[in-house]
Amino acid sequence: MVTRYGRRDAAATVVYLHGPLSDATSMAPLIGELHQHFGGEIAQLVYDQRGHRHGVPFHPDRPAMAQLVADLDAVLTHASGQVILVTESLAAILLQEWLFRHRRGILRLDAVVAICPVPELPGDERSVRDGRADLARRAANSLERELALAFGILGCDDELPILESVGAMMRALRGGEADVAVVEDMLRATPTWIVAGKQDRLVGHKRVAELADTVWAEWVLIDDAAHDLIHTHTRIAADTVVAALEAAHEQTLFRGA
Repeated sequence: MVTRYGRRDAAATVVYLHGPLSDATSMAPLIGELHQHFGGEIAQLVYDQRGHRHGVPFHPDRPAMAQLVADLDAVLTHASGQVILVTESLAAILLQEWLFRHRRGILRLDAVVAICPVPELPGDERSVRDGRADLARRAANSLERELALAFGILGCDDELPILESVGAMMRALRGGEADVAVVEDMLRATPTWIVAGKQDRLVGHKRVAELADTVWAEWVLIDDAAHDLIHTHTRIAADTVVAALEAAHEQTLFRGA
């Protein structure tokens, strides 16, 4: 189910892809900040991703990544005006897959804001082919624990089923077909911003800097922020989305002229 904030006929729409071990409510601070900033004049769409903490489960008879992409497609049909896609954490991998699957069509996306992006998973096929499967599995398990710690799940009563669900979600994200080089070309043609925390244990700031340089993104590194910076540094994240909205608006005016 999609939750909308703001006008249905808004000149711009922000669509949110929350991270793992969370749901649509994790975006509430950012949504509230932008709703207040714009007085409800822009639209904001958020939904619980399938297979995540409180999302709809994956259908066993369909590829899980295809279901995630189809859900995003369905949500985007409700967007009006310029479209800004905001991703958090591992949702950056879903963005890559969505871009790749739409590479031959008209891309209805005006800007991207990636918050604490994790652009790849440990234990990918290269690790397995190189005979490092055990190391890859340990790295994946470590990532699950770090995610649980970052999102405040570690030690709670339902920790085990939550970790099991994030494992299923990670398997879904690993089931993509995206050619990274193609996606990078597409992002270079799409105004992109990255916000990251220097204290983030899930993805090092050097990797984020490399990603930003590769896709020609504007990026902000917050010295005292970790993986949950949407909650700890909401204003900076909101200001970045505002910059993306302004750039999309200026681009539309330029095309019109």
